[in-house]
Amino acid sequence: MLPFPHRDAPRNPVPHDVPRVKLLCAADLHLGRRPSSKVPPDLGVDARDLGPARAWERLVDDAVREGVDAVLMAGDLVDASDDVFEAYRALEAGAATLAAAGIPLYCVAGNHDGEVLPRLVDAVDGVTLLGRGGTWERATIEGADGDAVDVVGWSFPAEHHDGSPFDAPPPAPERRTIGLLHGDRDAAGGRYAPFAARDLERVPYDAWLLGHIHVPDPMDGPRPAGYLGSVVGTDPSEPGPRGAWLLRTDGGGVTLTHRPFAPLRWDRLDLDAAALDAATPDGGDPAAAFQDAVLRALADLEADLAASPHPPDVVGVELHLHGATRHGPALRAAAAPAELAKLARTSGRPRTFVHGVRDTLVPARDLAALAANDDPAGLLARHVLTLREGGEAAAALVRRARDPLERAQGAARFTRHLPPADPTDAELADLLERAAVRALEGLLAQRDGADGAPGGPPGGPPSDGDGR
Repeated sequence: MLPFPHRDAPRNPVPHDVPRVKLLCAADLHLGRRPSSKVPPDLGVDARDLGPARAWERLVDDAVREGVDAVLMAGDLVDASDDVFEAYRALEAGAATLAAAGIPLYCVAGNHDGEVLPRLVDAVDGVTLLGRGGTWERATIEGADGDAVDVVGWSFPAEHHDGSPFDAPPPAPERRTIGLLHGDRDAAGGRYAPFAARDLERVPYDAWLLGHIHVPDPMDGPRPAGYLGSVVGTDPSEPGPRGAWLLRTDGGGVTLTHRPFAPLRWDRLDLDAAALDAATPDGGDPAAAFQDAVLRALADLEADLAASPHPPDVVGVELHLHGATRHGPALRAAAAPAELAKLARTSGRPRTFVHGVRDTLVPARDLAALAANDDPAGLLARHVLTLREGGEAAAALVRRARDPLERAQGAARFTRHLPPADPTDAELADLLERAAVRALEGLLAQRDGADGAPGGPPGGPPSDGDGR
């Protein structure tokens, strides 16, 4: 997001009449990509109806319903060259529907489709590729009332491009102008058309629409400039609303409104263990309190999304269990994959399921007091506190853990509970802290049981297949 123009760029760069044009804009469709295998097969929804092809159909329908003057796509329409036949059918059908409604389709190529998209565009009527071969190219889009806006685009010439698109300057604006670009902002030395945010500031266009990063930017301010985000998140790494943006030009400039219509959405629900403890009287069932809380949270999420203009068909939810609790092992048992699968909603819209749990529970104990003890529980408590404090002592623990982790990753029986190869220091520190807390809970439960105090059995299964 660029809230203010660069100091070298005049606020009203070019005198022009005020055009009133309406465009539907999107990026990173990735036709051919499949939804994550975390989507359960027993939801009663075909996974093919949740991916990019279905999202493209919704985008086209939205464009026709809104009566936009054009559709703009900021790269990576296609996921890979192997997907050319599937992408051709989808692109051809969508372009034909748009053309029948008098809506042109303009796009630029990204790093995923830099080689295949030009071939598709040449084979499909009604699609215009801007900036072929890594050059800047301008097109004029006329509105229904005779107003006009220019779109200037630049396309990847191949899968990788080390140079900045701004090595050659874009054309100067002659009227309201929208920049359309796929590339890696503020990534000096990258292989995906790296450029700097200041490059956008220096070119006095009314807006810059970017593709490549799948997380959408706010796209507000007097000169919106940022990533449009993916049209549909195909896996849990892309949580939150996904879709396209409705761009309007008027006397006040350019405004963009997000229109989330993706058929598949990923979300997260936070559950405070302290609240669950409060809802579980002595002798009560913490698993039942957990299930009730999850069902209420899912029902609230379903109601909110069902009331939206374009609700998703399916929502995958990650639970975040956090806070201090007396019932860590019981809550983890209730959050086991087999138990969470029972909570899936297999009718109505949206259908919901829980795909995993992030567990940052801690024992409802004074860790500092435990750390003062010279026993295994005290050692674990000290390690947890060290990891939370950070600094050189925490970094030393992380370094010591790397070699054993690499050896464990070579054993099949361990890999489902471990992070991917070569985790960052932050990821490894998080893993160590959660493992230490889990072990500490087991030790305390054993000790309390031996002393006759409340405790219960130690352990509990991992939260999900990611060890999260």
